[in-house]
Amino acid sequence: MPKKTRGRQKVELKRIENEDALYVTFSKRKLSLFKKAAELATLCGAEIALVVFSPAGRPYSLGLPTVDEVFHRVLSSGPAQMGSQMAGHGVVSPSAKQCSETTKRLEQEKGRKAILVERLRMAAPPKWEDGLHGLGWDELRVLAKDVGELKSKVDFRVHEILLQGAPPSASPIATAKADACLARRRI
Repeated sequence: MPKKTRGRQKVELKRIENEDALYVTFSKRKLSLFKKAAELATLCGAEIALVVFSPAGRPYSLGLPTVDEVFHRVLSSGPAQMGSQMAGHGVVSPSAKQCSETTKRLEQEKGRKAILVERLRMAAPPKWEDGLHGLGWDELRVLAKDVGELKSKVDFRVHEILLQGAPPSASPIATAKADACLARRRI
């Protein structure tokens, strides 16, 4: 009696050209991949983080216990703690090293900020520290002028930064605001 079906056949590994078939295959294989990863975590007690991007660009993730916990654990352990089992994975080590370097720089900058804030506080305590009630008319006018100048400088700098990040064809509104700030600054 001849076979009625073709049975299991090996599928040639190449990109699927038909878009509908591509999406269907992705959906089916994504579910199978997540199921196998969950089985591995359950059977072996492994911590797993799995991130997959669909052909349309949508991210799908699975993490046991959670993706954040697994990523945090990988990034917080230095290259020496990862040991030889991670030696062949060049992607993780540079990321962990970069994360630790960035964390160190952040801590240094926080310390520098604290020192600068203290210096600023000691150098020139504001006139209105005890409130504005004790200031006279002339002092209030000078203070209002100083605050106006400070506001103009801050506005100018904000627009300057915004225009640096904008493409060459910046919006006319942003350009007009920057021009207005320049005009105020010259006054």
